[in-house]
Amino acid sequence: MKRSSPYAAQSLTDFERVTLGVYYAREGSTLAVRASANLNRQNAPVMRRAVVDAIAEGVTNVTIDLRHCPRIDRNGLTELASIAGETRRAGGVVTITHASDEIRLLFRLKGIDRLFTIAQDRSSTTSPTSPA
Repeated sequence: MKRSSPYAAQSLTDFERVTLGVYYAREGSTLAVRASANLNRQNAPVMRRAVVDAIAEGVTNVTIDLRHCPRIDRNGLTELASIAGETRRAGGVVTITHASDEIRLLFRLKGIDRLFTIAQDRSSTTSPTSPA
């Protein structure tokens, strides 16, 4: 029996809050992730696991919206790098959207900025929002 995935939304307008301020939506081969809290040792591993599960079910591209993510600790950075590697192995890319200047600087200083496509803005159709 197939288990229900935490990111099982059928369109980018249907969202399910998984845990600790991270939302997921899947459309075709793209998984959209919205972090509405700091990415840290509590929620970043859960986010990575959801992405790895999605890749196993056919996702190749991941978009991570950091508009409401004020900080990322070293655990969050490690998990983002892991997500980038898993996505690349699946033949896809990770796009980071709405990262603050501070987070983009952190990515550059830690040398992980080259692992992602970093966009300042993306269409609302590929960036999840929290449920009403």
